[in-house]
Amino acid sequence: MMEVNIGKYTAYFAEDRIYFEHNKLGEDDAICFYLEQNQIYDYDMAYGIPRQVGEWLHAKGYNVVYYRGEWDYVYE
Repeated sequence: MMEVNIGKYTAYFAEDRIYFEHNKLGEDDAICFYLEQNQIYDYDMAYGIPRQVGEWLHAKGYNVVYYRGEWDYVYE
């Protein structure tokens, strides 16, 4: 499994998901995104997408948007 540090979080990549875990808080501040054909179709373990994670996903071309002060995904 590949991992990348993106500031406060570490991203772990698998074929069908990306898991982000806070470097200090661990699983207490984590989120897992499920992928289908490189598009996010769901996420788990969090009520919302953390700002730094949303910005990183957007910069990498994933289907996330910033709307009304929050990050979310748009699945088509």
